[in-house]
Amino acid sequence: MCFVRPLHTGVCMTVCFKLKLVLPLTLDTLL
Repeated sequence: MCFVRPLHTGVCMTVCFKLKLVLPLTLDTLL
């Protein structure tokens, strides 16, 4: 999903990295 647009690969990588860090924390706080 993050490598669909080659031009935005850097941005997608950073966003996916942040999502991987943030989503588990939010899930832990919600659950």
